[in-house]
Amino acid sequence: MEVKATKDYKKYSYSFVFGAADLSKTAAILYYLGIKGEVVKLVATIPNWTNTVTAVITMDNADSKEIFQSSSLAQNEEYDITLIPNECVIMGAEGEQWKITLSGVPGGAGGTVTLTAYVAG
Repeated sequence: MEVKATKDYKKYSYSFVFGAADLSKTAAILYYLGIKGEVVKLVATIPNWTNTVTAVITMDNADSKEIFQSSSLAQNEEYDITLIPNECVIMGAEGEQWKITLSGVPGGAGGTVTLTAYVAG
């Protein structure tokens, strides 16, 4: 069976560098680069923290209102999250951002969470 993509997707990658005591990090969605459209998939890699903590991914709109939240993601895993249609739409406005929030401090030397968003545009 052959599968063909019905939409064009753009891929945007982000790195969230956590120190040993950091609980959350944000990354601006750079509106001036023309990042706009429906987020159809997220791929996240959570490091193997020293302490046992989980991570939650959220996206806030330009009014600082949360429009998407993932479930808790365990450490030392890679996640491929397919979103429900229209669950998370980037409007292309200044102030939109991704946020990673940990359930506790990671300890040790911290680590980097990577997030890649696939956007239909």
